[in-house]
Amino acid sequence: MGGVRLEMIRDEIIALRPVYTERGDATEVYLRCGEVKLFYAGIKSVRRSFLRNYAVDLSGQQEILAEELSKSKLLPFYIGIRVFVPLKMRKTVSKHDMVNGYVEVGEVRDFKAVDRNSCVLNLKSGLSIPLTCGEETVVKSLYQGEKLKERLIKEKQEKEGYVYQQDNPLLALVMEMERRRQEEG
Repeated sequence: MGGVRLEMIRDEIIALRPVYTERGDATEVYLRCGEVKLFYAGIKSVRRSFLRNYAVDLSGQQEILAEELSKSKLLPFYIGIRVFVPLKMRKTVSKHDMVNGYVEVGEVRDFKAVDRNSCVLNLKSGLSIPLTCGEETVVKSLYQGEKLKERLIKEKQEKEGYVYQQDNPLLALVMEMERRRQEEG
């Protein structure tokens, strides 16, 4: 995988994006500092290695989230209070193709719809990630991630007995968009 070991950058990772290269499937790893590292492994392998560095039981976590969110596919994952949501980041080329990447919701600055089926996600690091999904999908995924993060923060507060203040303009935007979407539907 790339020229750098995943465990050396694990705390800086803010997004995982599946890409094709001349060598086959690979994963772009976006870092908080604004760099992007290329790992010559599929996104499933990179995500598994990333989570292994934190001793996260992904299958156990996914089982709990599937029940909590009433869905079994395209689930977020979390490390502490860092929540990574799935978003479609490339077009399908073959059956069983991994097209979804993951973005840490706390690192998203905003997003902009390009057309009906594509958006650009802007990160706080200054990097942008092209998405191959529409605005509604982005709003739902970010909303779900923010709600999960709120729950994790609340649990941490109760466990550790402190208050975590978060001023997040993206959360306000996503919450307002989801409220409008529910009113229209």
